[in-house]
Amino acid sequence: MKMKNWFDSSIVAVCIVIIASLFSSGCDVKPEHISAVARTTGTFVAAGWIALDNPDPDALNAVSSILEAIKDNSANVQAGQKYGNVIRPVVNAIIDKEIPVQYRAICKLGVVSLLGGLDMLFATHPEWKENTDTAMEVVNAFIDGAETGLGLPEDHEIMQIARANAKARAKILQ
Repeated sequence: MKMKNWFDSSIVAVCIVIIASLFSSGCDVKPEHISAVARTTGTFVAAGWIALDNPDPDALNAVSSILEAIKDNSANVQAGQKYGNVIRPVVNAIIDKEIPVQYRAICKLGVVSLLGGLDMLFATHPEWKENTDTAMEVVNAFIDGAETGLGLPEDHEIMQIARANAKARAKILQ
């Protein structure tokens, strides 16, 4: 992939993550709906990343294999810190150690998108991060949603919409 195309795709990925996070902003979410919002956002972020970066099935499996590391390390995020800043270096080290070299870059792009989406979800609902139990509930639901998104078949309506949006965005960037 050419550097300019990679950069353009990364910018578009960030835009999709922002849009997915905005899905839940600006409204009060009842406590019983927090997990559903986080799970849905995780699904949308994962589908958007797939549509933009077009990872092959082996790369999708590689990203799926590191989702548990995101959950496991989320307790290390302290008040005022971003999940991407704290967890990305740890997960990148795991990727560099455990993922075949040909999938490392695409896995790191997936991690950037997922952690960026998680940080934006907390930015839209900072009160969720104030309570450790709620924060862990959000992280776990978001990652469960991301796992669902990573496993969506190409003919699923969410993937069709995400791919159509990615193509429309790519046309604008040309």
